[in-house]
Amino acid sequence: MRFRSTQIIAHIVNTLDSIDDELFQLIRLGLLKRLRDKEAAVRVQAVLGLGRLADEGAEGEEDEDSDDGVAGGILEKLLDILQNDPSAEVRRSLLLNLPFTPATLPYLLERARDFDGATRRALYSRLLPALGDFRHLSLTHREKLLRWGLRDRDENVRKATARLFRERWIEDCAGSQQPEEGDAPPGQVSKPSFDALLELLERIDVVNSGVEGGIAFEAIKEFWDGRPDYREYITFDDDFWNGLTPESVFVARTFNDYCRLAGDSKLQGMVEDKMPEVTKFSFFVQKHLNVLIEDVRKVAIQEQDDAEAEGDTVQQEFCVEQLLHIALTLDYADEVGRRQMFSIMREALALPELPEECTKLVVEVLRTVCGGNAAGEREFCGIVLEAVAEVHDTIMGEDASQQDEDESFHSARSELSEDVTPMKAKKTQKKEKNDGKGNSEIEEDKAIREIMVNMKCLHIAQCMLQHVQCDLEQNSVLVTMLNNLVVPAVRSQEAPIRERGLLCLGLCCLLSKVCSCAFYTCHIQIQVYCFILMLLLLESRFRKSYSFPPLLHQRPRSSPNHLNSNHHRHSNNTSFSHSTTATTTCLHRSRYLFHRNPCTGCQSSIETLNQNLSPCSILPISFSPSNSLRCHQQVAPPFPPPSHLRSGSSKGAHPCILQPRYGT
Repeated sequence: MRFRSTQIIAHIVNTLDSIDDELFQLIRLGLLKRLRDKEAAVRVQAVLGLGRLADEGAEGEEDEDSDDGVAGGILEKLLDILQNDPSAEVRRSLLLNLPFTPATLPYLLERARDFDGATRRALYSRLLPALGDFRHLSLTHREKLLRWGLRDRDENVRKATARLFRERWIEDCAGSQQPEEGDAPPGQVSKPSFDALLELLERIDVVNSGVEGGIAFEAIKEFWDGRPDYREYITFDDDFWNGLTPESVFVARTFNDYCRLAGDSKLQGMVEDKMPEVTKFSFFVQKHLNVLIEDVRKVAIQEQDDAEAEGDTVQQEFCVEQLLHIALTLDYADEVGRRQMFSIMREALALPELPEECTKLVVEVLRTVCGGNAAGEREFCGIVLEAVAEVHDTIMGEDASQQDEDESFHSARSELSEDVTPMKAKKTQKKEKNDGKGNSEIEEDKAIREIMVNMKCLHIAQCMLQHVQCDLEQNSVLVTMLNNLVVPAVRSQEAPIRERGLLCLGLCCLLSKVCSCAFYTCHIQIQVYCFILMLLLLESRFRKSYSFPPLLHQRPRSSPNHLNSNHHRHSNNTSFSHSTTATTTCLHRSRYLFHRNPCTGCQSSIETLNQNLSPCSILPISFSPSNSLRCHQQVAPPFPPPSHLRSGSSKGAHPCILQPRYGT
């Protein structure tokens, strides 16, 4: 009965053009009551009727005469039902019947994350096409809708999203590119337009969404898959490659990837006919690499931040990245083209201004060009090591030249006359002070430059290690790089350098069993040291509590019956000794697990800890000239180590475990 009556009223409301005010209020109150009906079918009919009254009801006032407290605007209540109703059919019906307003649009687009697949599919297949031009949506909404739809767990939702992108959104861009032809008839597809495709990619911000793993890759893949007319229409001539934009080079890269990975001989032949040969393509890569390096140098020279120049540099970097991705898929059977690409990549790798992502891709292209055999791998390692040396000499060479100029200036000044007056002496002192300030700035700049050099060289080494498979001991180039670059980086005081050095060391361990075992032993000892450090900090906390008792409680006031100060101090010492017994025991037992050859960072940490230690709790730690830990106090602790760890017994002793000395 409730369902049929609500259905009839909803049907009548949707067919009327106007309605009396009194009747409007009665219908409004009746349908609002049915929104809370226990049957989902009744709520669906109430939603269909209130969807027509939402615009008028949003401006209505609260009705205080309602017997059940139903009041407020219709639109607010419908939005609440859209978010919280347990029935998917109710939410779907409301999704398709709410008016399109700036207030309701976020709630409607939010249904793209609805847990019901049919509701999500209705959003992409019915609501968004009826919404009109997609360019009215914000960039954030476009990106989210594509990401949610194309990565949905329901295949039907993914298909609806792909159809929306390649049919509706491209038609909106094509209609604006061809205004003289007027609106196309419903169901008719516009002719392919390259400008419309570029605008579509620009509307989804391909520079940010076109990176690896971005949503633009999935969207354009669906586009090429469903629009064979655009595959036939697209051409890549010389003017196209000379005037690249982020959108156009993304079209070329994705078209090349789609045709080569499709497994269709027809598409393979199509891409080979449209893409340039390797020799010509290498010149295009070299041209855009030079433009990128010039832009990076201009931005580095500028004293003030120029947003426009930085934006142009980011776009040019994106273009170079896409060209390098294309270079990874080319056929280097042509020896002339292979040598040309090899020369360009080798020169580009030695440029210190080359961004990190481009450096990574250049290393991958260089590895592809060198070949997959053992000889090609050795050649690849040698070229990369030479590039690392050139980068180091290029960055540090500027600093060395400046130092030579300063030394020549000071030597020339020292050859002046030896007659010095008091006024000249004062001026000389002022100049020396200014030179001291200048030297501190020079040292700071030098330190920053060294960090930049090490980070750049380690990044190149990391990219190389990710693309080699040979044995580390059998490759002298890798051994040289490990000893001269990776190991000093692991021992560095700078955290970023040490972190990247450890990453390179881990990659070296994948190539060497001996290096892997040594790294595993070092990792275990670092964990032991962290445990000891935790115990030392715990002991320090106990000592602070004892030294500053007001931090924990108020000291009792003195009274005639109170104990004297000496007895009170003795009682505090006794309680402290009992509270630190367990900590001291753990410290004594873990004292023998320190590493024989600690790194510089561990040395500084231990020296800092020695300042807070007391001889009664743990033996102070120091470093002898032989880089082995020794004890200042030649007294055996109350818990001696096992017999195989004592200095007098070498049987079963591990070379990395500390062997403390004991006195008589």
